[in-house]
Amino acid sequence: MPRLVTRVPYPRPVTRGSPRPPASGRFAFPSAEIALSALGGSLLALLDLRLAQPDANGDEAAAAMAEMMLRMLGVPADEALDIADRPLPAHG
Repeated sequence: MPRLVTRVPYPRPVTRGSPRPPASGRFAFPSAEIALSALGGSLLALLDLRLAQPDANGDEAAAAMAEMMLRMLGVPADEALDIADRPLPAHG
């Protein structure tokens, strides 16, 4: 089974010592660096799952992952499910 391994530097706003963005109160997490690491790891795991199971329903997996990520960031379960089930905005 192929594995995806990458090292991508964190975006500047969440690196240690960088100014923090204004708090909106939308998400609840103690460390932006750890939250970004958890979200990035989750995304890589989802990509790995897609490579390992190409016949699986990618839309369902992506919606389930989006819901779990939102819940991990402190969004209430019912709201996270509602957001994850919304259609993506049109691109362009």
